Amino acid sequence: MVETIMIVLAYNMRIFSERTGGRFKPVWEIPFDGVANNSFSATCPLALPEEPDIPLQARDPFNISGTWMRVSDDI
Repeated sequence: MVETIMIVLAYNMRIFSERTGGRFKPVWEIPFDGVANNSFSATCPLALPEEPDIPLQARDPFNISGTWMRVSDDI
């Protein structure tokens, strides 16, 4: 379902870019301005506490788990 939403958003962004004459570049073509190069340092790994195993019913309150089909992105 999320993949389908992403495909629709990408299609709409492409149409928007074409209609505005390319004045707005797609956001995924340029790096994020707020990130400095080599700013991440993994010298001190964080230890995450172990979480209890939660039953599937509690993790899926909307009952959407199961097998999903992939949507083709050939637009």
